[in-house]
Amino acid sequence: ARGAASGGGGKPASDRSAGPTAEQDLRAYYAAQQLFGPGAAAAKEYEDMWRALRTPLPVTVAVDLGRPRAAACKRRLAADGWAQRAELGAAALSVWELDGQRYVD
Repeated sequence: ARGAASGGGGKPASDRSAGPTAEQDLRAYYAAQQLFGPGAAAAKEYEDMWRALRTPLPVTVAVDLGRPRAAACKRRLAADGWAQRAELGAAALSVWELDGQRYVD
């Protein structure tokens, strides 16, 4: 059984705080790869990348148009604020998207 002394996570609290955070570790890993090269321009690219990684992704679902309740499902999605992806309609696909911001506190 885990006691209060372990601090959760299977390691004592003192062991967990000694190393880098997960984000620091990930940043160090990508910096070592030099994906964007060296210099100030690369630093800006990295900051843009980290900002994008923190941006919530939209939730996307596809409605199987061959199902008997597809029309009812599409009506419900529209009523609940989902948007149909128009660019996929030409391929006879019913793909719906909900902005990820809806689930961000």
